[in-house]
Amino acid sequence: MAGRSGRRGFDLRGKVVFFNCECSRIKQLLIAPLGRFKGNTCLSASLCLRFLTWYADVRDQTQTRTFPKDLELCEIGGRMFRVINKCFMAHNSDHVTNELRIFFRHVFQWLQKSNLVLATGSGIGLAGLAHHLFYQEPMNFVMCHLFKDTFLDRKVLDIIASEDKKREMLIIILCHIWCRKTLPLWRQQILVKAALDDHKPAKFIVLPELPSVVRERIDEYNKGLCKCARRVLQKLCMIQLISHAYL
Repeated sequence: MAGRSGRRGFDLRGKVVFFNCECSRIKQLLIAPLGRFKGNTCLSASLCLRFLTWYADVRDQTQTRTFPKDLELCEIGGRMFRVINKCFMAHNSDHVTNELRIFFRHVFQWLQKSNLVLATGSGIGLAGLAHHLFYQEPMNFVMCHLFKDTFLDRKVLDIIASEDKKREMLIIILCHIWCRKTLPLWRQQILVKAALDDHKPAKFIVLPELPSVVRERIDEYNKGLCKCARRVLQKLCMIQLISHAYL
């Protein structure tokens, strides 16, 4: 099957050509009911940060241009709010739409407390790093938390005298963030056997433990994130109780 659905704004109808296809199959394709669209874009903290960053960038750029400033700004702002208000995740449900709005608001507050965005929505600090590594969430925010306030330099790297040891420690920390994977027991046994056999180099590396100060820093980040999640759940539960009370 090949064809073209038509150019938006120019063509009123499209054309489809079937070849090497049975008539029964063509009939099935023509009269079959349409499937239900279901979005798979998750409204995550990284997506909220990307929306805020895009909106702030366009807003700053349009302030220096001579053509009407609000056109491009309104376009990207409209896209952002359409994702929140009319997202495929909502399935035309006002209840789910309200949940998405509450989630976005609390994520925005959490990003402010994490020193990643200003009250105006502009990104600051390590927001660009978290923005570009959105596909690694939540590890993108964990890494920003570790690098914030030069924590790694003051608490971990500066106390190591050798430059080689500093680089090794930094690689270990980054591997824990990006490459860490829990191996099943049978894989661990293979690693032990390969380590005992000098002729068979291991394909995996067992990472040493993280320094205690780094683990405490990550635990601190997790506690703050849990507090934000509890606030969201409490707000949703309150709305749910109020809605049932009025029914």
